[in-house]
Amino acid sequence: MPSSDWLVVDEQSADPGYFETLRIPLRAGRLFGESDRGRRRVAVISERTATQLWPGENPIGKRFVDDDAADAPRIEVVGVVGDVRTVVLNEAPPAVLYVPYWDAGLSGFAVVVRAAGDSRAVASTVQSAIRQLDPEIAVPAMRTMDDVVAASVAQRRFQMYLVLILAGAALLLAGLGIYSVVAHWVAQRTGEIGIRMAIGAEPSRVRRMVLRQALTPVGAGIAGGVVATIGLGQLLRAQLFGVTPTDAPTYVAAALFLLTIALVASYLPARRATHIDPVIALRAE
Repeated sequence: MPSSDWLVVDEQSADPGYFETLRIPLRAGRLFGESDRGRRRVAVISERTATQLWPGENPIGKRFVDDDAADAPRIEVVGVVGDVRTVVLNEAPPAVLYVPYWDAGLSGFAVVVRAAGDSRAVASTVQSAIRQLDPEIAVPAMRTMDDVVAASVAQRRFQMYLVLILAGAALLLAGLGIYSVVAHWVAQRTGEIGIRMAIGAEPSRVRRMVLRQALTPVGAGIAGGVVATIGLGQLLRAQLFGVTPTDAPTYVAAALFLLTIALVASYLPARRATHIDPVIALRAE
């Protein structure tokens, strides 16, 4: 077989209950079972494997070999299951070939257990059952899937916490900055606002004027920030998984949150402007 026809895959051996235990969905065909033992070589492949080997075709019933020997037995594909991320979450799921454990010639294996209740009690029960089968087997410490996932994302989670702390500090400084600028702007225009109030301007109109003039540059800044973020978002692609750098709901939520911060920071100076005594404002002039 030409080398171009070979595909490098992650071969895993499993028993028939492996997929149900890990909740790996069946996409097409069936899973292998005990009825296949001793009859023929069968395998289950992941969706990525099916796409790479037989794009646009039904892989069920296809046959392949996993050895370049002339007498290598042909293996029949009986099912396709969903892709599973393995080592890290920010990398694409690998192409995986699942073969029955009785055809794999195992020198070691891992036990996967799905159970409810205290994980330590379940681990102790499983370890005791293994030792009853063979007291000389070295049983390593068992880990929950939550522990496995937490360990794989620990570094990224730490980086995320740092970014959240810096983002929170930036939002606080932005809110204080908006409040200070608007308060200073109101103080500078005390006389103008007093005249407006003296000639009959309604407090609600003055408040809307202050809010509108305060939020206009904020809105322009947010719009420019969204455009810049879309352009620079590609730099963060390697740090993301499960979302894209142009995730629309995230942009909308961030923009609304910043507008809320700006609105709250602008409200107090706007409210203060409506309580300016026209007489005191004119005397100040």
